[in-house]
Amino acid sequence: MRSFYGHKKNLAVYNLAIGGKIFGLAQEVRAVTHESADQEFNDLGWYFQRWYDMPGLGFIAEDAGGHNAVARSNDAIDDALNIAEDRLDVLLNNIAPEATASASSTFCNGSGINCYSAARINDLDMDTRVGGTYSWTNNGSSNQWVKLRWPELISTNYLEVLTSEGYPIQDYRIEYLDGSTWRTLVTETGNEQLHIRHNFPPIQTREIRLVGLSGPDRQTAFSRVNELVVVGDWVNPPNQAPIARCRATPSAGVSPLRTSLSGTGSTDADGSIVSYQWDFGDGSTGSGAASNHTYFTLGDTTEYFSARLTVTDDDGASATAFCGVTVLCDPGSGGFGGGIGFLCPQ
Repeated sequence: MRSFYGHKKNLAVYNLAIGGKIFGLAQEVRAVTHESADQEFNDLGWYFQRWYDMPGLGFIAEDAGGHNAVARSNDAIDDALNIAEDRLDVLLNNIAPEATASASSTFCNGSGINCYSAARINDLDMDTRVGGTYSWTNNGSSNQWVKLRWPELISTNYLEVLTSEGYPIQDYRIEYLDGSTWRTLVTETGNEQLHIRHNFPPIQTREIRLVGLSGPDRQTAFSRVNELVVVGDWVNPPNQAPIARCRATPSAGVSPLRTSLSGTGSTDADGSIVSYQWDFGDGSTGSGAASNHTYFTLGDTTEYFSARLTVTDDDGASATAFCGVTVLCDPGSGGFGGGIGFLCPQ
């Protein structure tokens, strides 16, 4: 954290966790002067590793351009941390990344990452800069849409729209799919902000789309959406597959080796494990959370066996784990018996 002192020109609150980025929360919160197209703003917002000059000591930073207003006085650090706490609550419950994004059209200037892909709207990147690496944009036709589709029904009553600096989307409509009918959820006109928050009565749906009606006055045909944040939860959460873990005790020894195989460390986060199936790796099988098995070498060799455990949960999902068992030749038997110890590998 860097506080404001007279000899410094920048104010920043750093987010150092998880490589400096928590679930799309920007690296730094700061008061800045920045340029958008042909305009210059004294602004305060969330930025990623960019330094700007800050207004002088005792500055008042307004909520210019729709950025989060996190400073209005010399108490900017406390204000910024409060905003960060509020943002984390939203971002931790953002279900948008679980959806598949698509669009009725896409403006492509070049190729690859510069093509204003629909995938930009739920990539957890909250950067509001202009460009194909940050936003979806339509091809210039009117009433084009970009949408999110979840694999299962979700419930939500809150979403946020982030658009592009200098080119904010002006008019749009947000709709949700009710059965086979698209219903209007929000209608926005005359917007000039970069970050728009929408509260609405709770809905259940698998699809939400934003229909761009008009871009800014300078580019009315293009609607730019940098991110959609949808706070919600699954109506019927998708089943999570179990996690299989197995352990062999002992995992190495002289033939014949009797070992205990255990799958009791396996877990299922949203239910229970109902089946444990073993393939001991030597042609024999077994079942149960724990199983005993005896391994033998063939002749004068040292053998490695891979026991496979398959667990199945109460919704039918399965997972597999392996544990190895090394069986050594018995030098006292020479592998075949008779006490000829030199037949074992040395």
